[in-house]
Amino acid sequence: MILDIPQMKYSITYNKPDMYVTFRDHIRHGNVWTAEVTLPMQDTPEEPPYSLWVVVDVIAPNRDLAYYIVSVMYPDYETITIEDGKEKVGRVY
Repeated sequence: MILDIPQMKYSITYNKPDMYVTFRDHIRHGNVWTAEVTLPMQDTPEEPPYSLWVVVDVIAPNRDLAYYIVSVMYPDYETITIEDGKEKVGRVY
């Protein structure tokens, strides 16, 4: 597309990426981790607290980075579980 303005010419180009990595590619390469997160919830001070269970898929090259990403996304978590070694990792107070 050429834009004609008196005494100036501008060329607008749309670049295409050299490579596009899809979610399916990440799955195929083993870079998707499913994390289970429990979050503390309480609607009103009069009601008892309860936990909200969230399952989130994270793209990361290893389990430790996936854990870090989830802990930043949900900083108020009670527990984070990522299946790998069958251990459950909880917050230490």
